[in-house]
Amino acid sequence: MGIGPSVFDGRSRSRFRRQTKAPLEEARKKIWLVDSKGLIVHSHMESLQCLKKPWAHEHKPISSLLDAVKSIKLTVLIGSSGVGKTFTKEVVEAMTAFNVVISLQLQN
Repeated sequence: MGIGPSVFDGRSRSRFRRQTKAPLEEARKKIWLVDSKGLIVHSHMESLQCLKKPWAHEHKPISSLLDAVKSIKLTVLIGSSGVGKTFTKEVVEAMTAFNVVISLQLQN
């Protein structure tokens, strides 16, 4: 999950509201997060850390980033994982079919 919550810190939240007039909940509907166990989903709510719970979506559990990319059809993927080999060639190819890839992942 990494930098996910900080994407919407106080400053960016205020800027988002000014520009879109939309509440934070609207932004959260469009932001999907993946941690080491997979997509952050409601069915895992009991075991999620508190900071992850607001980002959980109603969706079937998906354990791999590749399957999440294919299922959700993202428009932007920001990778900031400290877990190596997460951004595989297959993930990047699946993502480029939709839009943009930004990898901040450490290389192993």
